[in-house]
Amino acid sequence: MQWFQSITFASMETTNKSSLLHSSLVVLLYRLLLVMLFYSISRLVFYAYNQDLLHISDSASLLRIMRGGLTFDMSSMIYLNGLVMLLHLLPLPYKYNRGYQRWTTALYWLFNIPAFIFNLGDTIYYRFTGSRTTLSVFTEFANENPFQFLHFFTAYWHFDAYRCGAYPSVGICL
Repeated sequence: MQWFQSITFASMETTNKSSLLHSSLVVLLYRLLLVMLFYSISRLVFYAYNQDLLHISDSASLLRIMRGGLTFDMSSMIYLNGLVMLLHLLPLPYKYNRGYQRWTTALYWLFNIPAFIFNLGDTIYYRFTGSRTTLSVFTEFANENPFQFLHFFTAYWHFDAYRCGAYPSVGICL
C-alpha cells in the first residue's frame, strides 16, 4: 500500500520544491503509463474474446495492430486526461496540498474508470454488431428498457471478474 500512497502524494511531506516537482512529474508519468497499460490489456482481451471474428493471420499482423492501437490510445489518453495533466503541470502555489492532490487523484479515476468500462463493454458489443461503439448506439437502443443492461453482469460475469482485478489499488470493482 506504500506505493499507492506515493502516487496520491500522501507521503510528500518535504519542502524541497525540486523534489516535489520531480515527484509530481513522476506521478503524472506513472498515471499515464498505467492508462496505456490498461488500454493495451483491454486490446488483448478484445482480440482474445473476438479472435474468431477478426481473422488475424499471424503474430506480425497482431503486433502491427497493437502498434496502431497505441497511437489511438495515446490520443484517447490525452483527451481524457488533459485536465489532470494540466493540473499536474501548472505551477500553482497550492499544488502540493493534500486536498489538491486528492482532488486530482479523484479526477484521474473519475475520467479513466468509465472509459475503461466502456472499452471493455465494446469487447462484448463487437460480437453482436461487428463494429465498435459509436454515438449511434444511443439511437439504436432508444426504445429498449434502460435496465436491461443489468443482464450483462450475469451473462458476462468473466468481464466483471476482470474489472474487479483491474484496479485493485482503488478497492472497487469497475
